[in-house]
Amino acid sequence: MPPSIPEQANRQFIKATKGQSKGIPEWNTNVKVHVQFNGVNFQPVGERACQLKSQLGQIVRNGHRVPLNIIDWKKVGDDVKEGIWEEVKKNLVEVPEGYKAVCLENCNLLWKEHKSETKAFHYMPHKDDPEISSRNPPHIVADQWYELVAYLNSEDVKVQAQRNSINRENRGPCHKTG
Repeated sequence: MPPSIPEQANRQFIKATKGQSKGIPEWNTNVKVHVQFNGVNFQPVGERACQLKSQLGQIVRNGHRVPLNIIDWKKVGDDVKEGIWEEVKKNLVEVPEGYKAVCLENCNLLWKEHKSETKAFHYMPHKDDPEISSRNPPHIVADQWYELVAYLNSEDVKVQAQRNSINRENRGPCHKTG
């Protein structure tokens, strides 16, 4: 028997999410993991490539390691970036030195994505709520959330966001032909 109309209506609002990233189970267990890298541009390849990127995502989403209230990846301290690189070298069997730039670039992209998703899912739906500073998401360090909300509520940032929104609309469709 097919589902009733109300059941069908409720189904369209259920959002499928990708869930928690798994990372590398052996990470930080004193067991070195073998990841293959291509020789040209030091990209991870093979079975463990996706797990490595997922592991990097777990590292940069840790607010105690990489604070969320820093405005730009360039302002993240060199000691933090070196700490991430040392952790990667400590957990992998052979890491080419050329992978360092690729690794930190991936960390940059993953951290920016984390900031963007935090803003989209936790700030924007409640931006008009006067108590938004107290709506700290469970995975965000409380002090960092408070500073991030204060930054996003500043007039300069609101003007910049409005300008960026208008510029984005004016770009037109993406070029997808050969």
